[in-house]
Amino acid sequence: MPLPAPHSAEDRQQLETYWQEIKRIAKEGDIPRSADLLSQLVQTCRAVLGPVHPLTLHIQISLCAALGANGKAGLAIVALLDIAATAQHYYGPYHPARYLISADVYTCLRRVHPEMAQEVYDFPLKSLIERDESDLPSGLHSVRRAIHAQLGIDNEMLL
Repeated sequence: MPLPAPHSAEDRQQLETYWQEIKRIAKEGDIPRSADLLSQLVQTCRAVLGPVHPLTLHIQISLCAALGANGKAGLAIVALLDIAATAQHYYGPYHPARYLISADVYTCLRRVHPEMAQEVYDFPLKSLIERDESDLPSGLHSVRRAIHAQLGIDNEMLL
């Protein structure tokens, strides 16, 4: 199991700020540049935060989205499935990162391979999304609501 790298909250904040700037570049349409910058940022995050830190994995998902938009859907799909497997392996069934990372993978996969996205939905997302909030540990209530919002799921749809 990879050990987390010692880092400060300031380190994390700087990496997150840089990630937000790269996302702005992508929104402006410079996908090739954003992919290059994201690739560099992933390497930095792996060194500073560790390879399985949630921020590292979320930035890898952004890189996959950029790769998919750059015509490298096959590579993006393989990487996304690996990221989902990593989150499921390293984060237990009561850890928010397991579901937040999987929801981002699902969202990205829906664009390039809906069938694979459905597999990520079926496990692990379905077990969180389709359960009544009262049946979940309190630490997952806000995560469930955030994922519902991200995926555009109305609680009434599940009744």
